[in-house]
Amino acid sequence: MPVVALLSCVIAPLVHARAVAPLRTVGTPPAAPQAAAPLVSPSAPHGDSADLTALRDYVVREHEAPLDAVRRAVLSHPVVLLGDVHPALEPKRLLRALLEDDAVATRIDAVALEIPATAQRWIGAYLASTPEDPSLLFRESGTLRTVWGGSEEWLAIFHRLWLLSRDPRRDHPLRVVAMDLPGWPSRATSARAAVSLYGDRDSAMAAGIVDAIATCDGCAARGGARVLAFVGGYHVLRGLEADLSIGHNNGRVIWLATRLERRGVHPFTVLTDGLPRPVELGGAIVSGATRLFDVLAQGGWPAAPYAVETSHPFDVVAHAIREPNDTTDITFTLRPSTYRLRDAVDLFIYWGPTTPIGENSAPRRLGR
Repeated sequence: MPVVALLSCVIAPLVHARAVAPLRTVGTPPAAPQAAAPLVSPSAPHGDSADLTALRDYVVREHEAPLDAVRRAVLSHPVVLLGDVHPALEPKRLLRALLEDDAVATRIDAVALEIPATAQRWIGAYLASTPEDPSLLFRESGTLRTVWGGSEEWLAIFHRLWLLSRDPRRDHPLRVVAMDLPGWPSRATSARAAVSLYGDRDSAMAAGIVDAIATCDGCAARGGARVLAFVGGYHVLRGLEADLSIGHNNGRVIWLATRLERRGVHPFTVLTDGLPRPVELGGAIVSGATRLFDVLAQGGWPAAPYAVETSHPFDVVAHAIREPNDTTDITFTLRPSTYRLRDAVDLFIYWGPTTPIGENSAPRRLGR
């Protein structure tokens, strides 16, 4: 896979790393629960189980359905950044379920997507089309996230947005924002250009969200704008930056949530985790992009999927977010090097094993 495709991932090397198990296909039941294991954090000293026990007690007490938790956040906060896992089906289904919820559907003002801004004209034409013409969404290659497959899922999301734009219960327009860099990722023609452009992406996305808030017609009378953004996982990290290396080319990335904070917009951030296949990363076989996933996957914890708000018990899992460390390709190093997950993320969704999104077999005329 070329570098320009890898740069779109939630944690890029996890997608092209060597798989160590077959894909779990749609309809295949998940593996049987593991036997109970000692409550030892992967990042805590061996045998130190006290804090992890506190974390389990908290998760058992506070976990809830992902849709319920994110629905409440969207209705309560001006901006919600919902993390995607690009090769997984479940986050897209969650986004669609949110858009199908009556309360969200009638209250939301804007939906911002990690799609190149060059797709904006075609999204606008599609939303205005009567009868519905999904073929317009194929005019810009990045609109349906074809680098990952699963165009059917994205067509279903856009179909829901098309319906919402015509919902008679809504008393205000729905704005759909293609907020990524124009032409991304095709503009990244080399590793050096990719490093430079990657640093610009979050700035562009932040500008798109801020503009959606500033130009929201009648939002003040409704208690302020409500914007839901759907982006890859790193972008939701508040207060964090990253040193980025691709080969011998280096740069700095300031993540979307951090940029919004610096512009006076305080997003509610949702990190979601669960890879469609175990991969080898940094010498370890992993099924999640975070070390928290390793903890929650142990026996004796609630069954996936669920959401839980981050709090003090999460502090036991240090360096919770795995960083790509492929010296032959792409490397991220988060800054500051010491952080607490609860400061960067408001809500964590544990998917458990996820379903890979399908191949690009979506029809061009049917947006269902």
